[in-house]
Amino acid sequence: MKRLVKNVITDYPVVILVATLSLFSIFCAVKSGLAIMAVPVLLLTSLLFFIDKRQKVKLVISQNLYRGLLSANEVAQSFAIATETEETLETIFLALKEILPSSKRILLFWIKQEGWKKTIEGRAAFGMESSEIKKFVFLLDEKLGIVPRVAITRNSFETLDAKNDYYCDQNFVEQSKIFAFIATPITVAQKTLGVFLIETDGEKIHTESEIKMFSFFANEVGIALENIRLYNEVELLSVTDGLTGLYNHRHFQKILGDDLNRSSRYKHSLSLLMLDIDFFKDYNDTFGHPTGDAVLAAVARIIQINIRNTDFAARYGGEEFCMILTETEKSGALLKAEEIRRRIEENQFLNEKKQPTKNLTVSIGVAGFPEDAISKEALIKKADEALYRSKKEGRNRVSGA
Repeated sequence: MKRLVKNVITDYPVVILVATLSLFSIFCAVKSGLAIMAVPVLLLTSLLFFIDKRQKVKLVISQNLYRGLLSANEVAQSFAIATETEETLETIFLALKEILPSSKRILLFWIKQEGWKKTIEGRAAFGMESSEIKKFVFLLDEKLGIVPRVAITRNSFETLDAKNDYYCDQNFVEQSKIFAFIATPITVAQKTLGVFLIETDGEKIHTESEIKMFSFFANEVGIALENIRLYNEVELLSVTDGLTGLYNHRHFQKILGDDLNRSSRYKHSLSLLMLDIDFFKDYNDTFGHPTGDAVLAAVARIIQINIRNTDFAARYGGEEFCMILTETEKSGALLKAEEIRRRIEENQFLNEKKQPTKNLTVSIGVAGFPEDAISKEALIKKADEALYRSKKEGRNRVSGA
């Protein structure tokens, strides 16, 4: 601080910005007649602002780093309201191009854990196809290349000649054709989440200030992505049934309304299935709620396995489930309902032989848009009436509206 204050050009008023105020820094500034103030870490540890008589601001900092600071500040503002990971990643990549103008391709690697196995995998990229980046998977061992090494040591790394660098995984270098790069960890609260790898032009080693800016930005990214993950996790919990993992009744009502509007606008068919477990109350009362809960979860899994990714399944309430089959005519929905009914009948459930029908079965009602109804309420009513008819006619069957 003494040396910094002593070398200040005094032709202009000076304000010293620091990340943390200390008695020593305050003493040095006041003694020299300078102003000092603490600012968010986002503006870095300490910068000198020279303000001329017309109140224009000049920075004692490299042009690239200045551009990076502005970019980091803008991105941090957008992070505060971000809720979508893909949109945020696009913003991140564009900001990194601002921070390191010499950068070419940008790769994001993310740590993944399944049981005891920990890997770091290609998640997204700028300048590389997503199918290509996802091919790169490393075990989290620092001996297996620079990506896992940076993740474990939490130290940034730069090379201008990856082909001859001892620490670089030559298989990765050959496949990616990246021969010069900077890699830096993405950390939050001493926990490594991933690694950024930025391909450079290989002409020069970046300055310590630029590397620090890059590392700082990577940590801001980590905080943002972790916040988005937590936000999405909480949001998912709010629309998910805790027992079955399917969507809940409230979310079903919203999705059905949205899908009907879309089907009406584009003249597409849509079908609604209502499913009820036969004699479930007797089963639950006889064998207890934990056993009944296991049946509900198992039925939900069978439903989920037997519908498309574009379809929607929810727990309607109690032992009732519903499915929205988009772009599906009623005839096709009846076939799908029969397939699900059969799958459940064939499944082995605990104590099912003590059921009145000697096995656990379901009844299903099917209604189609637009032939049976055009409004949400009417379509639900039609499917429910069809379900009631299946119950009335002996259960363990499918009926159409």
